[in-house]
Amino acid sequence: ICDAASVTAGVVNTIDALITERDQNGFKEDTKAYLASLALTAPKSWGWLADSSMSVGFIHGYSSFANGNGNVTHLYTGATLSTPVTGLKAGAAIDYHHDHDDVGESGDAWVYGLYASYQATEKLSLNARGEYVQNSDGGNNSLPRRVYELTFTAQYDLWKNVLSRAELRWDHSQQGAYGAGGNQKNAVMLAANVAYKF
Repeated sequence: ICDAASVTAGVVNTIDALITERDQNGFKEDTKAYLASLALTAPKSWGWLADSSMSVGFIHGYSSFANGNGNVTHLYTGATLSTPVTGLKAGAAIDYHHDHDDVGESGDAWVYGLYASYQATEKLSLNARGEYVQNSDGGNNSLPRRVYELTFTAQYDLWKNVLSRAELRWDHSQQGAYGAGGNQKNAVMLAANVAYKF
């Protein structure tokens, strides 16, 4: 639309990558999924808020993972904010997922996220993420109703095109969803990787 705003829209076979799932489940060829998004970017004249961005997205259509009639509505909004502190950016996001079910067992899931990224040096960046999931899916009682997640990441550019990253992640479910039997309430992961960017 202009330097500060852009719109994207599309029509696709399904929400999932499994495009043949629609035909296997008896849906007609004219069953499609629709998507649209709006992205806004703060102009340079906004001072320290310059380059902050916000996006809003909408998807509706068939999903092989949905309950009932297979239709899903997904809404998303997220923002990344520049701050007065050099190298520090903060962000927030909200996801809403709704399964449409003919038999009255529609389900809703909400995901709330907060993010922060700090470019400590030219090569070192520190990142933190916290997310909360609230699920009320009436058609799938095996899913945990509330899940919390915290992730801390340190990333260092070793050489040109080479990234090294160390990450600590903690997941907590009020019901217990981890482990071999799915009965543990906590999961902790420590990961390290090196990646070459082509």
